[in-house]
Amino acid sequence: MSCWHNHDTSSNPKTLPSKFLYHAQNTTSFDNRESFQLKSTTYNAGNAVLCTDRQTYSIRQVHNSNSIFILQPSQSVVGTAEPGEGVSAIARCPTTLELVPSASVGVEYLKRVLPRYTGPASFLGEKDNIASDVGTGAYRGREALLDDAPLSREEFHSAWTELCAFESDGNAMLPTARALHALWKSIISAATATGIKIDESLYISSIAEVVEEDGFPQSLLHAVISRLSVEQIVPVEGWANITAAKSVPWLGTVILDSNAISSEGILESMFLQEWQNLLPESWREHVSLTLLKGEYLEPAKGKIMSREVTVKAGRSSSEALAPSGKRPGKWHEKFKNDRR
Repeated sequence: MSCWHNHDTSSNPKTLPSKFLYHAQNTTSFDNRESFQLKSTTYNAGNAVLCTDRQTYSIRQVHNSNSIFILQPSQSVVGTAEPGEGVSAIARCPTTLELVPSASVGVEYLKRVLPRYTGPASFLGEKDNIASDVGTGAYRGREALLDDAPLSREEFHSAWTELCAFESDGNAMLPTARALHALWKSIISAATATGIKIDESLYISSIAEVVEEDGFPQSLLHAVISRLSVEQIVPVEGWANITAAKSVPWLGTVILDSNAISSEGILESMFLQEWQNLLPESWREHVSLTLLKGEYLEPAKGKIMSREVTVKAGRSSSEALAPSGKRPGKWHEKFKNDRR
């Protein structure tokens, strides 16, 4: 038998973590009830985690040098005296279970398990629209993925939004940098064609119509707008506001990572020019390599390259973009065939 124990350096080490106790003790109504889930996946094989709606805790088994007993109230009899209140030891705990707050691994987890969406053929030069199985997981929906993720719901949602992950035809996918690069070009073209100034506001329906004609699913457009928007909840239709503070560095990273196939890097001047050209004029003054600190390397003078190049070392460009073998004609048909 094991007992719960706290991994805490406070003066009261025998209590559970304070945040955990707060949510456990302040969820009296059914509507506001906090959920607690024990999870274990192949991502952290052999290790279990306890997830609330907001936080993930690693569960660690610790062997004790001192004996710990579980007690229960009982009648105590000493000699010929009248029975009194006492306690009895009913079990001994040779180990304790500690709850240790975990750093979120949401981004790394989703990158590992989600299959990739590489974008429509019109932008990638491929014959068909394809989805590349770079991730290790089978096609499945967002909620099914969350059920198996060693993450709290809040941590999962944060990583999902940051990566512009999306769901189409019931299947969750992760867009590659090249797909996001192409989608942004489509958004800029749509805004120009419809007279929308995206640095002021964005009418989603007008943009979506043009983007869908270019072959992108509307759910991916919504994922990108959600990533760049000032609002926490972005409507599927209507107006949205995206900010320079989020959009400028995001686009810089996307352009850089979309060129990560080459280990030779790209000219810094060409990179900066493309970055500026794909932004509204009022945002171009914000373009600076300081926004991408830690995201790039300098393989030669006047050249930069994404750190993703080191991750993709040893993988050919064809492997990074598409699986081998026969490809279905439509990407949504592939989703249906591969759905689990």
